[in-house]
Amino acid sequence: MSMSSEEMDLPSLSTSGSIQSHISTSVSKKRLRAHLAKDLPHVVTNAGLPTLPPRRSRRLAIYLAFHDGLMTEIHSIWSWQLTNNAYLRLTFLTYACFSLFFISASLYCFWVRPLNTPSAVDLGEPWHLSTARRISRIASHRPMQSGLEPFVVFSEISGSLKGPTACLWTNDSIDLGSLVNWARYWRGPVSLVITTNSAPSASAYQNLLRRLTAIKTLPSLAYFSVHIFQTNTQASLSPNIFLNIGRLFAPTDTVMIVPAEISTVTPSAELYHSVSGHLSHHLQIPAVLSIAKEIAFPVASFSPLVVPRDYPVWCTDRFFLASSRSSDWDVCLWQIWLEQQGKIGQVNVSMSHAPDPTVVPSAIVILPSLSPAHINTATSR
Repeated sequence: MSMSSEEMDLPSLSTSGSIQSHISTSVSKKRLRAHLAKDLPHVVTNAGLPTLPPRRSRRLAIYLAFHDGLMTEIHSIWSWQLTNNAYLRLTFLTYACFSLFFISASLYCFWVRPLNTPSAVDLGEPWHLSTARRISRIASHRPMQSGLEPFVVFSEISGSLKGPTACLWTNDSIDLGSLVNWARYWRGPVSLVITTNSAPSASAYQNLLRRLTAIKTLPSLAYFSVHIFQTNTQASLSPNIFLNIGRLFAPTDTVMIVPAEISTVTPSAELYHSVSGHLSHHLQIPAVLSIAKEIAFPVASFSPLVVPRDYPVWCTDRFFLASSRSSDWDVCLWQIWLEQQGKIGQVNVSMSHAPDPTVVPSAIVILPSLSPAHINTATSR
């Protein structure tokens, strides 16, 4: 079956038109894509990257925003802490330097300086210190309710006398013959404390002054200083108080503290020279009088002690208020022993000496009839 040429051309034209329009449309799309790719290169570049789902993209954005805010806050807090730490460090260093300087200055003033510099007060002259100030050194456990009359008998001491002063104490019932006998063998300065329960207006007190006035002109008592301590009959004072008084008013730089009763011991003839010779080599070290081969605590009872008058340790009176001479003196020696850490010197000489029976008894020495003028002279001294 044959067809005419007109029938054949119609579908061909329609077909060709649709093909042409399709081709033109495809070419237009390519041109549009090329134009867009030329103007927006990043769109083309990002088009090849994989895209995340919308939910994951939202979570990532929230996380990044929170992370950036958190890091900013942490950075600000860290910067604030660094600034504050710098201020705190500077404040601490300033305080530490100031504390170190203050402590060093305090230690120098209260510890180093008093040990290396001489005392501003010369205790060699008894009138430099008031009586109230001296008494404050001897009664640390209670206020002083008693009276003290220093230098009832006073003797001038020459500056050339370098030997020690013997510090003694006794009561008003002493036999003055024992005192004369003691001074006869000692031959050096003596600081004697006499305790009494009598008031200054009592007859017993006036009698004591008469007895002292009667013997003070004897040659053996040329270096005697006597101090009267008025005690209360109800008071029970430590015996060390009276030894401290004798030491406090001593006229020389070194003292020999004798704790025993005067009537029970008499110094040997070579005692004063032996102690003076020891002091020429060991002036600042406390020493105990003993004939033992070596010093060990406890030492013999009533062993005298040679010590500088200005030694920082004084015999304590705080713990044994009603003690005896022996026990109280043992406490004092133990205190010195601890202070020196056992490094105590020794004077190898015997203290005891048999009393001389040829000494004139006190009943003969005492002048019973003295005028009131003599008594007033004694009290004024």
